[in-house]
Amino acid sequence: MATRIDDARRSLAIAHEPARAFLVAICVAQNVLPRRVILESSAATRAYDDLVLSMSVDQDNDVLVTSDGLRARGRLFAFMDGNDLVVALPEARARDLIQRAVGYEFEATGHPGRAWVRIRDRQLWSELAREAHEYVGEPPVGGDS
Repeated sequence: MATRIDDARRSLAIAHEPARAFLVAICVAQNVLPRRVILESSAATRAYDDLVLSMSVDQDNDVLVTSDGLRARGRLFAFMDGNDLVVALPEARARDLIQRAVGYEFEATGHPGRAWVRIRDRQLWSELAREAHEYVGEPPVGGDS
């Protein structure tokens, strides 16, 4: 897969920002329409693009970039909503972030046991997205053991 991404990256080298060109290449390699990446350029969008770029080259190679957001093991764990990042975390961790006003509640349905937290501080996006990836990407107890 690295070769395919490298080929796509070289073909998009004319972009002004190399990281954005690489992100577009990843989207192309994963057959995701990178319309948002190309058309929008707000500070929040650039921060999300940087996050997607860093998460898509993780060690486990299990992060999938989709039009919905970031997935691990088929499960959504982070996405952008407006200018905020929304992450899936265990209930206790989500409550802690909300009580400390680090995060804000995000109403979501269909994901029992997961709490979705809206994060506005872009400096925390990477740390909390990695935490969400680890949480959602864990195999079920007894599933892979």
